[in-house]
Amino acid sequence: MSLDSRHIFQQCIEQEDCTSIVNHLKRLSGGAADLHCYHNGILAIVELTTATKKNERASEHRIHFAILDVLPLLLQLSVDCECRRSSSIVAALCVALHQLSIDQSNQHTLGTLGVVEIILDRIIEHQDNKSVIFSGLAALAQLSHDNMDIQSKIGAS
Repeated sequence: MSLDSRHIFQQCIEQEDCTSIVNHLKRLSGGAADLHCYHNGILAIVELTTATKKNERASEHRIHFAILDVLPLLLQLSVDCECRRSSSIVAALCVALHQLSIDQSNQHTLGTLGVVEIILDRIIEHQDNKSVIFSGLAALAQLSHDNMDIQSKIGAS
């Protein structure tokens, strides 16, 4: 399924189809999916939410993903026993959370869902992995940008 999922998510990226990405991830989370499938789906979110010359609609995609309720889904994956053991998935989740939190309303939503504690826990669990540490700290920095509530949560941790 992982090669198939890579192809499916690549098509979603090319069509800028946020809805299908979220629907595929939700379907995967309902059963025992290959970790590579989750990784491919998370990377598709990262791809569509990262602003580049090729992707000028990243801010629209961040809002659309939030409307599609991807934030709780990503946090669910970040506490899932299988996903949280994979440093590549944890790093990808942190990058996705970083990109999504560029939108200030997403910062607030993620803050209320306990993202600070979750990211800090994953950093501690993967303290030997530079990608997790870097992407986790970048996510926390973005989340706390102009957000006193999240800054307080980070300071208290």
